[in-house]
Amino acid sequence: MIDTPLNVDQQTYLQAAVAGNLVAASHLVDTRLARGDSALSVYLDLLAIVQRRVGDLWERGELSVAEEHMVTEATQSQMDRLRPMLAPAQRHGARAVLAGADGDWHSMGARIVGDFLLADGWEVLYLGPSVPAVDLAAFATRHEAQLVGISLTVEEGL
Repeated sequence: MIDTPLNVDQQTYLQAAVAGNLVAASHLVDTRLARGDSALSVYLDLLAIVQRRVGDLWERGELSVAEEHMVTEATQSQMDRLRPMLAPAQRHGARAVLAGADGDWHSMGARIVGDFLLADGWEVLYLGPSVPAVDLAAFATRHEAQLVGISLTVEEGL
C-alpha cells in the first residue's frame, strides 16, 4: 500500500503526538479553529487522517504499541476538547448506542461516529471498548436506541 503524503498540519500533529507534546497538538488544533476550520473539519482533515496513518505505521512495525497509544490518547484529548463545539442547539430525539466489539480495545471509530451523530442532533450513549454483545443488546433495548453501532478494528472479530 502506498501512503498518501500527509500535509504539513497532519505531519506536525503526528510528530507532536508521537512525542507526547500535547501542548503542540492542542496549539495546532486551536490554530485550525482560529483560521475558521469547523470542529468537524478538524476531525476529518486532521485527527482521523493522522489516526489512520498511525494504524498503518503500527501495522508495518514503524510505530510501537506505546507510540500508537500515545497518539491515540493525544487525539482522544483533542476530541474531548472539540466535542462541546459539535452539539447543536436542538436535538431531534433519536438515540444511538455505540460500543467497541467484545474483545476489541480500539473504539475510537465508534467515538468519532458518535461525535458526528451528536453534531447531527442525536443523543449518543457511548459505552467504550470491548462490550459483550449480550450486554450491548440489553442496554440498547432498555434505552430504546434507534441505532446501534459497533466498532471493530480486526476482521477476526466479526
